[in-house]
Amino acid sequence: VRMGIGAGGCGALAVGEDGRFEFLLVGAATVQACAAQQVARPGDLVASPDAWALLAASAAGDVLDGGAVRIRGLRADERPGRPAAAAAAAVPA
Repeated sequence: VRMGIGAGGCGALAVGEDGRFEFLLVGAATVQACAAQQVARPGDLVASPDAWALLAASAAGDVLDGGAVRIRGLRADERPGRPAAAAAAAVPA
């Protein structure tokens, strides 16, 4: 599984007829998520530059070519209820 995260505006559309509908999301966030997913390897969670700007204070990651960021995990202080030692060992700062 590869996953991309985008940030920004988006709209939702329901398209179809006669009981068959497709639900579509469109806009900047979906374009960014698609671009981030394209650079992800299997098992990766990759954030667009705009999404990373919102996540950087609470996550650890590695910047990829083009500015997307491969997320390694949440910082220890952002995981309530998890022992800090286990969280710190799982995600280097």
